[in-house]
Amino acid sequence: MSITGFSAQIIDSNDGQIIKYKSKNWVGVIYKITKNKLSSLLAKQQDFLNHAGVYFLVKQNNSNYNVYVGQSNVKNDNKGVLWRVFQHLNSEKRNDFDYVYIIVDSQSNIGATELNYLEHSFIRLFTDNKNIELLNDNCANKGNISSEDEAEWNVFIENAKTILKNVGFDVFDKKQNFGQQKEIRALKQEEQKRAQTYTNDNEIKYYTLRQKSKETDNTTVAYCANKDNKYIVLKGSQIRLHQNEPEYFANLFKTIKEKREKLVLENKIIDGILQEDQEFNSRSYAAVFVLGNSSDGKIWVESNNTDDLYKKQKSLNINNNYKETVFSLSKNSRFDKNKKIIATLKQVEDKKFILLSGSYIELAEAQHFKEQMKYNSIKELRAECFAKQIIRDGVLQQDLEFKSLSSAAEFVLARSSNGHVDWIKK
Repeated sequence: MSITGFSAQIIDSNDGQIIKYKSKNWVGVIYKITKNKLSSLLAKQQDFLNHAGVYFLVKQNNSNYNVYVGQSNVKNDNKGVLWRVFQHLNSEKRNDFDYVYIIVDSQSNIGATELNYLEHSFIRLFTDNKNIELLNDNCANKGNISSEDEAEWNVFIENAKTILKNVGFDVFDKKQNFGQQKEIRALKQEEQKRAQTYTNDNEIKYYTLRQKSKETDNTTVAYCANKDNKYIVLKGSQIRLHQNEPEYFANLFKTIKEKREKLVLENKIIDGILQEDQEFNSRSYAAVFVLGNSSDGKIWVESNNTDDLYKKQKSLNINNNYKETVFSLSKNSRFDKNKKIIATLKQVEDKKFILLSGSYIELAEAQHFKEQMKYNSIKELRAECFAKQIIRDGVLQQDLEFKSLSSAAEFVLARSSNGHVDWIKK
């Protein structure tokens, strides 16, 4: 049943807040508690906070929010959701918040399955919201909930949304598509350019990111400048390109995923090297852009020696004075399971890779390769080579030039590729 009204009870307003919201025709109860009141006696005396529930840790900056969504069942010692929230005070990763909203069921109907569904649903509601930076690492498991129960808990969620909207946490239903976000960013950037005449170099802070990939054991190194409350990932930074992208990435970070793909298509990311500066609103989003997965902005380490940083940044750019570097590739064929696709590639200068004649070419194109427009140029080149007999019986008859390791691998394998993974340097 949808609520028709609700009441607010101020439990504590002395240098902080504990507020309780409830409705006569709803079993749910919502608490708003400022961070400094979590350990107070009045908070601990709220029986409902010993129930199972979900919670939002909120860091607010004007109309923008950093939000972490969590859940907690009742422990063996009868400690509930408040105890779980209190633990975050001692967590370096999650202790930066101003206040928390806690949602419980006064009749204790919430179990593990319902908690999973509620957590999953609220994360999805916050996803892509223009005012929210969602700090969760993934979208959470939906839980094995029946269709009847799902309908009932959807009403519970709608009632919670109604109260939250009316008490100032109006962050729902404000999603924008990628085009709208891009247009607004462009307008804001233009306004900033008109307002800013110069920036003092002493006001710029520099950061370095280093993280080893569990997938490849390679270390990603990137550089960032903080200027006018913007975080600029600098040209020359390494961008981690995944062969198997995390499943949650497209849902939680749709805009960043599209930005990475667009820059690859425009050759502004070549073989994992950023070719021009990219601007973000937070260190966390800058880190997500670099690593291709969820990340805490604290992974950036401040660098005081800017001269040394720029030397390192410059050293990341590909050196034009190459001695010939040779790469090899060996993969199982999709067309003939008894054969291997073996190819050889030579890098002779900056952005110039030569696929050598005699290399084997995969004949069976992967389904995503056939369907996605971003591979059109590679597909057209393959079709031309087949038509002109440059590829004959699955073997390349003459050398071909490519601008990146990835494009050469996509041509050979007829699928998406991270060139740094598929090619092995000899």
